Amino acid sequence: MKIGFLLHVYHLDTDGWERMVWGNPGSDELGTAAKFAECLLDIPADTEVVSIMYSGPSVRDGLGEGAYTKQYILDRLDQLASFPRLKRKLDRLSAAEYDCFVGRLRNVTLGPRIKNTLAEVESAGVYFRQQRAGKVFQIAAATHAPRCLRDQAAARTQGIIDKHQEWFMVAADVNYKGYTPDDIVIAEPLHRKDNPLYGFHPAWIEVTRPYSFLNPENKKKVLEQIDGIMAEALLNQPESTEVVN
Repeated sequence: MKIGFLLHVYHLDTDGWERMVWGNPGSDELGTAAKFAECLLDIPADTEVVSIMYSGPSVRDGLGEGAYTKQYILDRLDQLASFPRLKRKLDRLSAAEYDCFVGRLRNVTLGPRIKNTLAEVESAGVYFRQQRAGKVFQIAAATHAPRCLRDQAAARTQGIIDKHQEWFMVAADVNYKGYTPDDIVIAEPLHRKDNPLYGFHPAWIEVTRPYSFLNPENKKKVLEQIDGIMAEALLNQPESTEVVN
């Protein structure tokens, strides 16, 4: 079975970009690139692998996000063993297996510029369909993985991801600077009829969906207003009130 990898790359001005991509060898925390390496090291040499990474709007040293990230990884091949987890795997490789591993990194396809994560998944869905990959692993930071999984589901619903293809979400050990996965807020449609808000409109997803279409100044105003309303509601809420998600 042919295995596919979609490595999510990040805007080159992301706060803590190197930590996001590389990780922290001292604490054996794998960034997205190091996690990609770990996944590749677990694939037998006789299995065909196809990998792709795309680019967003940022450029550094004349290279787009995908090309820059790929070169960043290749320039640090000899440093992968600084991660204890990866060193154990690398030490078990024969010379031929190591050459296969490096070849897989060098052969990562650079996709075109895309506008967002959903467009990335949609484009990758077409690519892996053409490549006839049986399984696809999408790799992203832990604080970005939930959104990637949501977009996977959306692309599959739209028929962009082949129904016979298995897709998996792989979360690296890193997060956006200053945040953890606990900070991610999931808003899904209410589905239990015993929830007092079931069928109530406007639902939270209806209220918040237009937020992404606001300009920065209007986003600030909306956030300030919501913050004030939320603080007042919490202050005035009776202690005996049952809270239902």
